[in-house]
Amino acid sequence: MRLIYLTFLTAALLFRTAYSAADETFLKVVDDFWQWRLQEAPEFASSIDVHMFDNRTEQYTIAVLDDRHRKAQQLIRDLDKVQIDHLPNTHRVSFGILYDTLLTYTIGYEWKDYGPMNPVNFMEGVVREMGNYIPSKMTTYQDFDNYATRLYGMGDQTMNFVLRMRKAISSRTTNHWVSMERAIPALETLLVDPPEKSPFYKPFNETLENTTISSDQKETTLGGFSEVGGVLDHLLQCVCIQFCIDAIIISQ
Repeated sequence: MRLIYLTFLTAALLFRTAYSAADETFLKVVDDFWQWRLQEAPEFASSIDVHMFDNRTEQYTIAVLDDRHRKAQQLIRDLDKVQIDHLPNTHRVSFGILYDTLLTYTIGYEWKDYGPMNPVNFMEGVVREMGNYIPSKMTTYQDFDNYATRLYGMGDQTMNFVLRMRKAISSRTTNHWVSMERAIPALETLLVDPPEKSPFYKPFNETLENTTISSDQKETTLGGFSEVGGVLDHLLQCVCIQFCIDAIIISQ
């Protein structure tokens, strides 16, 4: 009887170890995916109170599409190493969802010259979720400095919008003209004078005065916003809107 008990106990421990190893491997992939997701979408990270990337904006270079495709493929390869039968039932469901998400993303890569090359449309405009751009944590000078850096990054982001749109125009893979035509009024709402009326100025109106930041730092912060606002206005008015018009002409 003792031998039978020890045999059963040993088998149970080995079974549990197998479960633990599979679960550990899977959870490592989940963590890798989540950290990648936050880095690739820093505005989203800000919206869920993860503030490590408050000074960044999402990248819209053309090359980043290839980088993301390779990363998704790597994550799929990592998931393939997981022994699904050794996962707890709840994690098997999560495994299936994550695998399907990554697989769908990689399959859609062949259409990257369509939707992804047209980042501006009437439903999304330049700024998809205004609340995501403005971090919820705005109490210190560093918070405002991070936000100002993010706004500078929007200049690069807008230029990369234009580069993608230029490729779509040359490839004749633009959105339908109806979509692009209605995007222009949305862009124009961001062109405001004075800068204090900009939706991006909201933290300075509602939060800055209620902080303990010194007067000199407040002045520096506000001055930085005015400079960034001017650059964004130029990019939106003289470049981005013109490319919307070009896209409309191509798609008619």
